[in-house]
This record gives sequence, structure tokens and C-alpha cells, in this order.
Amino acid sequence: MGMGMGMGMGMGMGMGMDIVHGHGGDGLPHSHRSAAAEAHSLFGGWSVSVKLLEPSLMAVAAVARQEVCVWVVDEDAELELAWKHGVHGLVTNRPKWAQSQVQSWYEEACAREGNRF
Repeated sequence: MGMGMGMGMGMGMGMGMDIVHGHGGDGLPHSHRSAAAEAHSLFGGWSVSVKLLEPSLMAVAAVARQEVCVWVVDEDAELELAWKHGVHGLVTNRPKWAQSQVQSWYEEACAREGNRF
């Protein structure tokens, strides 16, 4: 899993901002945001709470060609959810545990799929 970088969907959407078009909750354009979004230099993905992770979010992200990074993944069920949904990155307070578990799941998948995973 790589680490996706980007403007938080929960943060941006929750504040009434249109990240793609650079409009605020007032509907007026914000040129500094739209220029950065068009350049894809600062907004290369979505960062959301693991509590918001669901198949529909991943589907929308795929259509929009956005990577998804989730936070804070500190419990077994949260890490398994992130793995099953194929997130691009995650934030955790338990990096050694997360890396070990993901490596184990990856090796299992490779063995099951004949290294085609």
C-alpha cells in the first residue's frame, strides 16, 4: 500500500467546497484552489476517515481517478476493511502491526493467486 496524498474529502466536502472546480460554499470561485486542482499537484487523492470507507466511495474515487487514503486505522476490523476495499494508503498509530498484517495478507493472496496478485 502506498501513501496517497491529497485534500481530505471529509474536510473539503464537509465545509461546502467544490475541490475540483474551486468553488466555496458561497458558490464563488477560488482561483488558488482551482489552479492547484487543475495542476493535480496538491490534490492527488482523497483522505477520509476509515469510518466513511464503503464500496460506493471507492467506486466514485475510481471513476474520478483518485487515490484513497484512510485514517486512523488502529483496530483489526479497520485494517481488514481498508485491505478489502483496496485503499492506496492509510494512517495508523501502530505502523509495525499494520505493516506486518498487510504483508501477511499480501503473501496469502499471492500464494492463492499464483503470484498474480
